[in-house]
Amino acid sequence: TYTITIPPTIVATPTFTPSGGAYTSAQSVILTTATAGAQIRYTLNGTSPTSRSTLYASPIAVSTSTTLKARAFKVGLTASATASATYTITQPIVATPTFTPPGGAYSSAQSVTLTTATAGAEIRYTLDGTSPSSSSTLYASPIAVSTSRTLKARAFKAGSTDSAEASATYTITLPIVATPTF
Repeated sequence: TYTITIPPTIVATPTFTPSGGAYTSAQSVILTTATAGAQIRYTLNGTSPTSRSTLYASPIAVSTSTTLKARAFKVGLTASATASATYTITQPIVATPTFTPPGGAYSSAQSVTLTTATAGAEIRYTLDGTSPSSSSTLYASPIAVSTSRTLKARAFKAGSTDSAEASATYTITLPIVATPTF
């Protein structure tokens, strides 16, 4: 019995770890090939890699949505097929602020607390009915609402998508004091 092992003539196609997909943070992508001694070349601009493309030497930082393509080369063998993976990097969305107490009709001034479930986010607010921006008043302590008004708030955090706008209308109706009699 004779066993003849013919070495492969084509370099194994590179694989990506982690695989392509949607992520909410930057990814460190590792490229590998099963062919020992092969060099992996890659592109981040959607074009097919050639033997002159960037040589893979360490994990690739993917911080924005991109298509990564890779191909492996080894002298004496046919280059691998092109492997491709699309990484979609989406920013997390900051949680919409909440109001305590909620908007409504009250017979006395209210001390309104604003909160967001997103750790490290800052809350900005307005009391004049306009939409809050990143330059609106920064929330630091409860807001005294002593007259009827609409309070609007948004939360912001670097590296994240700004929250939706939250709005609450407070109607303050003070009790009528009886007219003194003589």
